[in-house]
Amino acid sequence: MKKFPLLAFACVFAPIASAQTFGFETSEGFTVGNLDGQQSWNGASNASVSTERARTGTQSVKTIGGSSGGSSWVDFSPALTDEFFMSVYVNIVSGSSADRIFGITAFNGFLTGPNVTISSSGQVRAGNSSAFSAPVVGNLTSVATDRWIQIGLLYTPGTTSATVFADGQQFNVNLGSSLSQITDIGIYSDYISDINSTGTAYFDDYNVGDAVPEPATLIVLGTAALAVARRKRK
Repeated sequence: MKKFPLLAFACVFAPIASAQTFGFETSEGFTVGNLDGQQSWNGASNASVSTERARTGTQSVKTIGGSSGGSSWVDFSPALTDEFFMSVYVNIVSGSSADRIFGITAFNGFLTGPNVTISSSGQVRAGNSSAFSAPVVGNLTSVATDRWIQIGLLYTPGTTSATVFADGQQFNVNLGSSLSQITDIGIYSDYISDINSTGTAYFDDYNVGDAVPEPATLIVLGTAALAVARRKRK
């Protein structure tokens, strides 16, 4: 597995209609409580809008892993057929089992596509299909709990590889198969092998849309532009 440091998030969103940001704030129509059914989000009952921790604003999505896991997802229209980039900030609560993974995934209907997750042990997993069976592609270089960690992926539908990002590191991943388009994007929380494992994490500032690769010299500018956009949104 090839790893490239400090190339992470060398992409900025193109200013097009298909780009979308979820801060899970009241200004976007989200209220404290179960995420399912809010603003077209569907899925797992263990995901809820919360004010307990937030990277920006006052709200985020909290997931609690108990005897099961799963995804919460939202339809993405129009479907993504060209290269796209998606990212989210994750805050794993200390004491969460290393067997619990938290991250993001893409779908084509009911087919699970590329995904990237992290755990309290610092393991980074990425692959295709079920995230709980995805291989470990690397490890975080700093503590994995009680701080906001940005993870993301860059993927072109129809191809069998993706680039995933985790806390400033970049990994190229062979997916083995491809999806022709992306119709849904989601938040993922599950156990790897121990159904009795528990864990809690928060998700905030979820971005998704077509991506425009930027030269290395513009990485800092691109990152700054995203930060400004987030501040303006609040």
